[in-house]
Amino acid sequence: GTAPTPAQAAQAVENAATMALMRGANGPVLEMLRSVLAGLQRALRLVQGITGRNDGAQIRR
Repeated sequence: GTAPTPAQAAQAVENAATMALMRGANGPVLEMLRSVLAGLQRALRLVQGITGRNDGAQIRR
């Protein structure tokens, strides 16, 4: 199949964190999920910034 987009990956991590919370996950697991989610969100903003700049360049041409 195709690789998930950063947004889909972030959603999957959020879902995992929610499931872990409902099952009473301990601190280290939640911290790991939070750090992964933060990294994905940073990557998503980067990707959106890059595509936004590319779109702008194409419009100007």
